[in-house]
Amino acid sequence: MDTSIQALIRLTEGIMTKELIIEGAHRLFLQYGVKSVTMSDIASKLGLSKKTLYTYFDNKDSLLNACMETWIVSLEEKIQLLKKTSEDPLIVVFRILTVVLAALAEYKSPYLFDVRKIPSAKERQEKYRTYFWMQHVMPLLQDAQQHKILSNSVDLSFLCSVYQTVIEKFIAENAQIHARWDLLEQYQTVLLLSLNGFLTVPRSGQWIRELDILPES
Repeated sequence: MDTSIQALIRLTEGIMTKELIIEGAHRLFLQYGVKSVTMSDIASKLGLSKKTLYTYFDNKDSLLNACMETWIVSLEEKIQLLKKTSEDPLIVVFRILTVVLAALAEYKSPYLFDVRKIPSAKERQEKYRTYFWMQHVMPLLQDAQQHKILSNSVDLSFLCSVYQTVIEKFIAENAQIHARWDLLEQYQTVLLLSLNGFLTVPRSGQWIRELDILPES
């Protein structure tokens, strides 16, 4: 076999192995949190030797950061698709926040709280959090205000902080062992009611129904 083909096969296998490690580690972090999962646990669960695992990641922090990056990339892809689903900026805002809540609903372990105790992971989390609100949500709210959909009296920075608080409360409640089974739906309703409260002109029930129609990704 041509040496270049062999090299390509090895490269492809390496990429696939790394992706599988990230996927498997992420599942473990989701289930048990970061603090309680060791590199030995990850290697054992994935059927790899620790030597192979350390070939791709120097330590658990670097693996955690890779998991976070993969999650962010996946979320960004969904957000970009959602921005194309409606010309109404408020519908897009609601859909984006709904997708974020749904993604965070998977974290029923101390994962997100563990992340905040790891400097490099916390820094990445905060960096993306700022990016998310300033580059996705804020421009859509500004667009809604410019088109007289949202009242000009609404402080958009304050509105974003309210949404952040809602999401933080959802994260805290969702991490509880006995969290309500309909918690996600309850918080989606909170977001919807808050949007309705800032409209310049009340909308019909059809608008509310349209919010629930999420296109297939």
